[in-house]
Amino acid sequence: MHILLAQLLVLGLTAHAGGAAAAQAAAGAGIGIATTPDGAVAAALRMRDLDGFKWIGMPTASPAGLPVPAPGISFHARPVLTGPGAWTLSMEVAAKRGDRTIARKFFALSRSEGGVAVVPRRPISAGQTVTADDVELGELPAGESPSAYASKVEQIAGRITTTRLSPGRPIPLRLVRAPWVVKRGSPVVIQVESSDMAVTVTAKAANNGAVGDVIHVINPSSGRVLQGRVTAEGRVVVGSGQ
Repeated sequence: MHILLAQLLVLGLTAHAGGAAAAQAAAGAGIGIATTPDGAVAAALRMRDLDGFKWIGMPTASPAGLPVPAPGISFHARPVLTGPGAWTLSMEVAAKRGDRTIARKFFALSRSEGGVAVVPRRPISAGQTVTADDVELGELPAGESPSAYASKVEQIAGRITTTRLSPGRPIPLRLVRAPWVVKRGSPVVIQVESSDMAVTVTAKAANNGAVGDVIHVINPSSGRVLQGRVTAEGRVVVGSGQ
């Protein structure tokens, strides 16, 4: 019985190693694997650094020609770039049960000439903290400067709106800000640094500030106004350390 158990363990470890090796090989080939077709497509686009674009025509969760997602079925997506400047894309999606391919379909994808931008899914009020669920990727109209707009959700999530944002309209980076960790009139701990010493004192913030912002602080005992960089909540560095 011990011999049988040992054999089963060896077989199990071998199968696990084989599955891991297969997954690693697929990742190296830029093949996205998921339990749904759209999940496999999204994974393949990420592997090829193609998720920064708005791809039109991405298959739905259960596109025609492929089986409905179910236990035991995995979907494998492989992108093939075609056309000048890689403006078009052919995406091969195969459905597999184990190692056996049970269906295969090609999808034609293309990207918007205007590029991609983050847009609100719903109205977002001024002063609201934006969450990832509040936004999605949309199209940036041709002629707009891509650098002026958020193209990734990470650029927007967690930031504060400075004005009301309308659904479907690209979000300019200037209309959101980082959360303030220092507020005007609030006490702050300032660290005054020089080449040979560092002194920590309590002062009052003269401005609002996020991490990395340069603000003014007032020394209450002397009334002197100093300039420093916000490093954390309620903390400002003045001098060579900023």
